[in-house]
Amino acid sequence: MKKIKKYIIMALAGVMVLSFAGCNMIERTPESIQKTVLAKVGDKKITKGDVDKALKQYLDQYKQQYGEDFEKKDELKEQLKNMRKQYLESLVDQEVLLKNKEALGVEIDDEEIQKEVDQQIDSFKKQIGSDDKYEEYLKSIGYDSDSIVEELKKQLVSQKIVNKIVEGVEVTDEDVENNYNDNKSTYTTKAGADVTHLLFAPAKDANGNAVEGGDAAAKAKADAARAKAVSGTSLKDLSTSAEFKDSSKYEELGRVSFENSGMVKEFEDAFKVLPANQVSEVVKTQFGYHIIVNTKVYPNDEVKPLDDTLKGTIKSQLLQQKQQDAYKDKVQELKDNMKVKLYEDKL
Repeated sequence: MKKIKKYIIMALAGVMVLSFAGCNMIERTPESIQKTVLAKVGDKKITKGDVDKALKQYLDQYKQQYGEDFEKKDELKEQLKNMRKQYLESLVDQEVLLKNKEALGVEIDDEEIQKEVDQQIDSFKKQIGSDDKYEEYLKSIGYDSDSIVEELKKQLVSQKIVNKIVEGVEVTDEDVENNYNDNKSTYTTKAGADVTHLLFAPAKDANGNAVEGGDAAAKAKADAARAKAVSGTSLKDLSTSAEFKDSSKYEELGRVSFENSGMVKEFEDAFKVLPANQVSEVVKTQFGYHIIVNTKVYPNDEVKPLDDTLKGTIKSQLLQQKQQDAYKDKVQELKDNMKVKLYEDKL
C-alpha cells in the first residue's frame, strides 16, 4: 500500500504541507484574481487562491529567484500554467473523493482522524524544534494552527478513501511470470566486458588548439606505457606513476556491451575482440591514444533468472501500476456521475 502513497498524495492534495519539503479595460486586483473560479465539483468551487495556496512554497521560491513580477516573465508563464493545471486537477480529484466517501463505503472515525493529526503535528514540532518555529513555518506555507489541522484531516480521509478503492487489487504469480516473459529484454544483460583504459591526450594550448609535436609526444607516452603494462604493471598503477601521472587519464568504464557500446568506433573495435586481461595495442581515437584492458569478458547475453528477489520487484511494480489504474478509473467513473467542470482557460 505504501508504494502508491507518493502518487496518491500528488493526485489528491497537490502538496503535503508538512513534507519537507488582456484585454480588460479595468485591471483586476490581486484579491479578485485569487477568487477566480477554476473548477466546480458539485456545489464546491475551487479558486485560483486554493491552487496557489497549495503551491505557495513553490511560488515563493519563484518570487525569491525571479522577483515580485515573476508571473509576468514570458519564460515562466507556460511552466506556471502547467504547474497550476496539475495541482488544480489534484484538488478536483480530492474533492471528488471526499464527496463520495459514503458511496464508496468508507467509514470515518473522527476521533481516530484527530488522533492521527495530533501525532503528525507533535512529530513535526519535535523535528522543527519549537512551537514558535512551527508557527513560523505554517505561516510561510499559508496556514495557521487551525487551518493546518483541517488540511491534514482532509488528506488523511482522502488516503483512507484511496485505500478503500485499491484494497482488492492484487497481483498473481501468473501476472509476474507473464510480465517477465513479455519483457525478457529488460532483464537481459548483453554480452560485453568490464573495460578499463589509459588515455594519453595530445597537449593543447590555452585556446584549445593542438600544440606542435603534441600528438607525437602522446603517442610516444602511450607506447612506453603499453610496454610496461605488457610487463605486468596495471593501468591504474601506471596512471599514478611519476612517469605518466601528468600525461595520462585512467578510467574504469564498468561493463560495456559489445553491441551499441556508445564508444567511438576505433575503441569499440578494439575492446570487443580483446581477451580478458590482455593489453591492447595502442588505439588512436579522436580523444588521443588509448591502452585498453578488459578485466572480465562476458561472451554471451545473460538473462536474469526469475528468482524470489526479481519476483518481488516485478510484483511490487505491477501492484503499484494496478493500484494507480484502479484509482484513476474509479475517480473518472465518479466524475462521470457528478457535475465536474474545469475552467483551464482561466489559469
